[in-house]
Amino acid sequence: MLSARQKFAVSFLAIATLAINALDIVAISLLSLIGAIALGETRTQNLPWLEEFDSNTLVIVVLMFAAGVFAFKTVSGIFLTKIRQNFLAKLEVYYSDIIASNIFEGGLSAVKRYSRSDLEWTILRSTSLAFGAVVGLSLSLFAEVSLTVLILALFLYTDWVSALVVMLYFSLILLIF
Repeated sequence: MLSARQKFAVSFLAIATLAINALDIVAISLLSLIGAIALGETRTQNLPWLEEFDSNTLVIVVLMFAAGVFAFKTVSGIFLTKIRQNFLAKLEVYYSDIIASNIFEGGLSAVKRYSRSDLEWTILRSTSLAFGAVVGLSLSLFAEVSLTVLILALFLYTDWVSALVVMLYFSLILLIF
């Protein structure tokens, strides 16, 4: 139903969402680095530019950088949401126009075949449901699932035993409800 250009735009929005979610992982990793620095668990020989800072200054520097990443992620997410909503609205208008043109090109007799509620549903509501709800919610679902998978993968990479315990715990909670 979507043209190749529209499919490309949906794919672009999905990939941009994935990239923005990756910024969450970077910021969370920076917060973990802060914990490691505070506990004295980090070694800076692989990062020579960090050796010039004492641990207190390094915590502040990394914390400011993490805050910057979180702020950039938030602002980028707001702009991406605006772009996504504008794109979905344009799709709704475009396909509503096509449907209305098909209905009204047959003249008054063709229009009278439909009830007022049928016309309203066909021209206004069906495109809103198809694009605003289905495509929009699919993009939102993709964003949330991708972020969950990224966080779980990172958690499994860093401490697989704790990750399995946490996943089992949350699975039990989901099964209860």
